[in-house]
Amino acid sequence: FSSVLFLYCLSLPAHASLIVDQNQDLIGGRLATFSPAGLAQSFRQGSNNIAGAGLFLTAAPGFTDTVTLSLWDALPTQTGATRLASASGLAQHDAWLDVFWSPVNLITGHTYFLVFTSENNIFGLAGNRSNPYSDGEAWLTGLNQLPEGDFTFRTYTQVSPVPEPQTLALFGAGLAAVAGLRRRKSPTDDRAAGTTSERDSDQAVFE
Repeated sequence: FSSVLFLYCLSLPAHASLIVDQNQDLIGGRLATFSPAGLAQSFRQGSNNIAGAGLFLTAAPGFTDTVTLSLWDALPTQTGATRLASASGLAQHDAWLDVFWSPVNLITGHTYFLVFTSENNIFGLAGNRSNPYSDGEAWLTGLNQLPEGDFTFRTYTQVSPVPEPQTLALFGAGLAAVAGLRRRKSPTDDRAAGTTSERDSDQAVFE
């Protein structure tokens, strides 16, 4: 019974969680506007995976636009650069746009790039020119480096799944039930069963 209960508990769902890994949330105004040539932000992820990213957009009240955030292992203009993930969302004025993708394994401490593109190039990208983020920098139109500036951005990582509270509670209740069943089986019952067996054996011999 206990082994069946254990297997059942393992089959119950456990949900992974997404948490913010890198977070540059200082806004000093509009750092750039979208252009066909693309914009980017370099960063170093603290964990070994990335499952999404966010960008703060501004300078287009009353408008919406489709914005794409892509993860690259180098600037797209560099030979051999590879796009690792990409997702799009509907952006609004003065608000975060967060997009998510299946977790991508990264090398902790290695420099990666978020590349930002837009369908209609309506919005501006918020940022700060006082170098608020020490593990990367903004890359402006044509992907030219802006060492003292950073876009207002964040990245997400997926943490390991943990058992749901009801799973742990069920498993604990099952163990308690098994222990209760064992306590109910008294030694007297065992001795009585043994005595009956001995009488039956004696009768079989004399017959």
